Amino acid sequence: MSSYTDVSAWICYLFIAAIGAVVSFYHISSKLAGAAILWARIELWVVYVLYVLFPIALFWLLDVTGELKDTSLLLAIFIALVYRKVLSGENDQVQSPGMLSSYWVSLEALIEKLIENWGEKVHNHNQWRHRSIQRRLREQRNPKPLTALCHFARRLSVPLPARVDEAHISNTSKDISREEMIDFSEAVYIAALKEYPSEFPQIFVEEGILTDREIWFHCKYRFRQVLTLVLSVILGYLLLASIVNLAKSGSFNPEIDYLVWRIGKANSSDKDLHRTSRAIVALMNRDGLSSEKKAYLLNGLLEKLYGVDLAPERAESIIRIFGEFREQIQNKRRFVAQLASILRSNRREIRVIVNNHLLFLAESFGWTVPGELEQVNVSNDLDIHEQERIITQWERVAES
Repeated sequence: MSSYTDVSAWICYLFIAAIGAVVSFYHISSKLAGAAILWARIELWVVYVLYVLFPIALFWLLDVTGELKDTSLLLAIFIALVYRKVLSGENDQVQSPGMLSSYWVSLEALIEKLIENWGEKVHNHNQWRHRSIQRRLREQRNPKPLTALCHFARRLSVPLPARVDEAHISNTSKDISREEMIDFSEAVYIAALKEYPSEFPQIFVEEGILTDREIWFHCKYRFRQVLTLVLSVILGYLLLASIVNLAKSGSFNPEIDYLVWRIGKANSSDKDLHRTSRAIVALMNRDGLSSEKKAYLLNGLLEKLYGVDLAPERAESIIRIFGEFREQIQNKRRFVAQLASILRSNRREIRVIVNNHLLFLAESFGWTVPGELEQVNVSNDLDIHEQERIITQWERVAES
């Protein structure tokens, strides 16, 4: 598969994470069968994070294994939307790696098991919540909430007991027995539950029968929801701060590592190769990039030239990148010496590419190159002594 949407690979992964988060949320919610209270459990959030990571891992593995030849935005959106079908083997266009599919099956079984285990707890909690609200309604024998309760009962077509109706008319509740209030409140409660299932129990607040404070106090799961949210925000902030500090430390260079890996990928499209080359040049020319990160980038590209499976055309691409930002190289002599060391490669095509670029750099830097180096033929089979002699000469040119 290949597409040619000219977007950075990092943007593709961000789109996958965002779309995957939405798709995963609705996928998990559909399995909860309306038991929204389960989102108050930290275990469900852990499962949710695992679901969000799956489309990212799928896109990355498809990229690494060569199934995708271009990290395009269209493919990223496609994978983010249909990743569940890909992982379950229901999509014929993209084949999922077997290892990831097995983990997906295990995750699906895990969430089913968790929901099954939580089912009884949810039922018990709902029963407890129902009893709590009913008990609170029975206590609403003060004139104001009782009046609101009576109005709401008429709206729900619930008949008012005689004593309740008299108390409502006379604006007093002294003569209402506890048993009458229990029967009346339970009738109103059941009618409201049937009429307003999605707004329950908040409908009692809107009608002025209960207050928000009473709902919060008697439906304690809301406190748990808030506590889970607060803890999630705190943990997310700490994780983000740790990542930012790690990125600033200079020991963590994911952007550089990713671009260096992509430039050496053999089966990517020409469009993707061009995009990666442009990104590396732009990164090297970035004003805020530290000298340590520039050196790290150069070393990574030089290491690619040592690769035994690096295609010659990829080596040419890396060499062209060197030529484009050669003026940005701070320690040119050291860089030339490091580049010359690649002449130890057993691959003659790599030696020819590197030697030609060394001559080009020396000319562009205004260095004097001995005639012997200009005439050397590195395409021949060179013994180790001849290789070391040529490399030493290039080091002397760099040091002179």
